[in-house]
Amino acid sequence: MQKYLFSTILFIAFSSNASADFEFANIKKFPRFEHFQTMDQFENYITEYENRCMNAVKGKEQAQCFIRAKVWKKELMTYFKKLGHQLKYKEQVALRESQQAWQQSREQAITFNHMLAQKHAYPYLTEMQKQAEIDANMFRTRALILKDWCEQKKLK
Repeated sequence: MQKYLFSTILFIAFSSNASADFEFANIKKFPRFEHFQTMDQFENYITEYENRCMNAVKGKEQAQCFIRAKVWKKELMTYFKKLGHQLKYKEQVALRESQQAWQQSREQAITFNHMLAQKHAYPYLTEMQKQAEIDANMFRTRALILKDWCEQKKLK
């Protein structure tokens, strides 16, 4: 019994220290896509962070490890602002309307995905991971579209 109790205390202490020693990413300070030569390098950098985080923290804290969607959301907002500055007023209005329509579509997709995840009774962390992947894909796609438009506008 004492051996089991000691092992449990040691495990809890080790787990707590791992969480306490790990510094969660500050999304505002996370490196931007433009600092990488390719999207694969950027994606790999995010994956490496997420893996280090998942290995360092345990339990529900692991939900904080899924930062890919937040990183791509930051990229999306960067390109949204850059493109907005390059457009004429009428085009800016259209961009804002397009963004609002995209956000509504995204919210509907999230609701649908959440409903399916509950129906299949995914464990909490699996559901969080699946939703984070879906969010990241939506943000990445929109960010890359806006980035492409920014680059097209610069060429003119």
